[in-house]
Amino acid sequence: MNHNNSEPLGTYSTITLVANDNFPIYKVFETVEFRSNDTQQFEDVIGPNPEKNPLHVWVNKPVYRIKADNEYQHSDSNNSTDKNVEDHFKTSWLRKKFRVWRAQIPRNNRERIRNMWSYITLYSNIQTSLYDFNIVYYI
Repeated sequence: MNHNNSEPLGTYSTITLVANDNFPIYKVFETVEFRSNDTQQFEDVIGPNPEKNPLHVWVNKPVYRIKADNEYQHSDSNNSTDKNVEDHFKTSWLRKKFRVWRAQIPRNNRERIRNMWSYITLYSNIQTSLYDFNIVYYI
C-alpha cells in the first residue's frame, strides 16, 4: 500500500506490509512493532473495586486487528467480522511500551507464520498515523 506517513489513516483503514527481508532464507515471524501519533492516554473503567483499584485501559488503540498471510498459512488476531470492537480487552495482544506499540503476529492454529516472506495487514478503526514499522523474525 502506498501511503504518505504524514497523512493519517482514515476510519476503518488497512495497511499491508510485505515482510521480505533476506528473501532466500526461511524465517519465523514473531512480532510487529510500530509507532503512532496518538494523543489519547488512559480511560478509567469501573472495575470490581474502583475506589481502591481503578482499572485503566487504552482508549482508541491504533490497531484493532492483525492478519498475516503467505502461500499456505493464514492467521488472524480477530475472527470476528464486526469492525466496531467495543470490548477493549479483545485487543489485549496489543501493548504499548514507551512510544512503541508491539503485537505478536497471530498464529496459524498453533504454528507460527514461517516462510521466506509474509503479508502483514494492520486494521485501524480510528484516524491515526502509523509509522516506523519493524517486523521481528527468527531465522
